[in-house]
Amino acid sequence: EEEAGMITPGSIMQYHGHSIERSRKHIFLRPHALLRPYISNYMITCPDTMAGEQVILPTASSTLVFSVNPGGITGGLRGVNTEAVRIGQYASRFSLLLLIEFYPGGLYPFTRIPQKELADHSFAFAEIDSNLDSRIREALEICSEIEALTGQLDKLFLHRLQGQELNPAYQEDFWRIK
Repeated sequence: EEEAGMITPGSIMQYHGHSIERSRKHIFLRPHALLRPYISNYMITCPDTMAGEQVILPTASSTLVFSVNPGGITGGLRGVNTEAVRIGQYASRFSLLLLIEFYPGGLYPFTRIPQKELADHSFAFAEIDSNLDSRIREALEICSEIEALTGQLDKLFLHRLQGQELNPAYQEDFWRIK
């Protein structure tokens, strides 16, 4: 049984805002403009029908993966993949996945962990950053609409950039929206 307030497959169908790509079971969304040098996209998917043969190809990006099942929400971090990884059987066990895909090196401003230390490994995100992990899990628990969830994610990541050295091209705009 789904918790009240949580994103559901129906939330994906009810969303009529801009998306990069969408189907009945998944949606790719852009983060706030000031986060785009770091975060490629937010993906929300209901993977219960995902093929067991589903594979992630080698990639130079790191991904936060929040998995929802009746037992709760688990946050994980997948580092850069230098080899293909089969994920279908694992992913299909969950009712919902939230993936936050970073550009190469884009995770660093938020965690201060060099990308090379994450290569070909998965981590419990709470062990890397317990505060951000709990805030993202909380947003997943309370947001029933996609706009609300992406808004919360944007706020969390923008807050993390405060006081960080930003790309100078974005720094002036960042402080203007604050």
